[in-house]
This record gives sequence, C-alpha cells and structure tokens, in this order.
Amino acid sequence: MDVASDARVEVMVENRPTGSSTDKRHGAIVTGLQAYSPNRISIDPDQQPLEDTLDTAEKVVTPGWRQAARVTFGDRGSVPVRLRVRDPSGAVLPVGLSVFLTGTGTGAETVTGHGGDVFLASYPPPDTMLRITGAAQGACLVPLPDHAPADTLARPLIVTCRPEIRSPSP
Repeated sequence: MDVASDARVEVMVENRPTGSSTDKRHGAIVTGLQAYSPNRISIDPDQQPLEDTLDTAEKVVTPGWRQAARVTFGDRGSVPVRLRVRDPSGAVLPVGLSVFLTGTGTGAETVTGHGGDVFLASYPPPDTMLRITGAAQGACLVPLPDHAPADTLARPLIVTCRPEIRSPSP
C-alpha cells in the first residue's frame, strides 16, 4: 500500500493494527489478507498532517490466491489552499460569489465564504487566475502566485480581485 503523506501512519486490516506502518518511501506491505474475500485496509487520518489530502481512510481489496493488490491513500499531486479575497479597496468579498479557474472550461470550482475565504482542493497551475462573478458584483480576476506558499490552510493567502476589463466589441 502507498500513502501520499510524508508522515508515518499505522496500517490496519479489519480495524485491527497490523504492527506495520508506512516507511520513508510512503509504502507498507500488508500480509495475511484473505484470498477472494473483501479485506478492509485502513489508516488513521489523525496521523496525517492537515495539509495532506486524503480521499478516504479505508479501502476494500479482494486479492486472488497468492496475488498482490495495490492500495493508495491520498493524492501527491494536490496542494489544498485557502485564499482570502479582497476587492481593490481592501474590503472582503461577499458570501456566495461563483469562483472559476480561467482556462479550465469547466463550471464553478467553488464559492466565496465568510470573510472572503475561498478554498481550493488543489492549487492551480502557473498562469491561472480566478474569475469571480456575482449578480451585483460583476466579474473580477484574481492573479495567483506561481506556487502556493507554505501552510496556506492555517494562514490564508491574501489576494486582490481586480475588476475584469473587457474590450468593446466592434
């Protein structure tokens, strides 16, 4: 099994400790699984740092006779981030505005929360901006740094949303 976290976590099978935990390469080998039967493999999410993402704390595998199964917990590719968005005058944005990532072509990623907070499950790639829209608000753009600063879940990254300027159509 693999765990995306750098923290050492204990491995459990059927909610019983196995006596093994992940090593410095983020992996562990779990033995004693029942062939052709569902086996619940889990980790304790409290042993992972807050900034690490964990899709689930338990997975079920059903290996065949003398076969191996790979289980992965978490996602190394994502860096969650909390932003505090303000308008150019320094006031926080209202609650419930739609937040989009520019260039993704998808629907709203999230909405603004109290205090202008915006949570993103994964920090966007470089040169991506947030586009925030609302009925009375209009639209504004938030340029983001190329890389997420450390510990942005505990201390939000403060950013400014500048009004979107559209060129007039001919």
